[in-house]
Amino acid sequence: MEGIKLPIFFHTSETAERLAMSEQLEVDIEIEDEEYDIREMTFYVINAVMPHPDFGRGTMICSNGEEFRSPLSYDEVLKVIEG
Repeated sequence: MEGIKLPIFFHTSETAERLAMSEQLEVDIEIEDEEYDIREMTFYVINAVMPHPDFGRGTMICSNGEEFRSPLSYDEVLKVIEG
């Protein structure tokens, strides 16, 4: 079975710590895209894709009940999926 490879934003130890702190303090923090690691992820099931509604850039990918964010545009993600 061949999967679909897409770049995905992943938390670094620093961004994860800041996110946990913001949740504990119940405040919103802003983490810039440049602060995340971007790693390639292979998907075997993609249930849905959509332009990211909060950030205005990137694409949300839904797979098996989880959400992932890619730095690629919605159209770029569709091209990768469609091959």
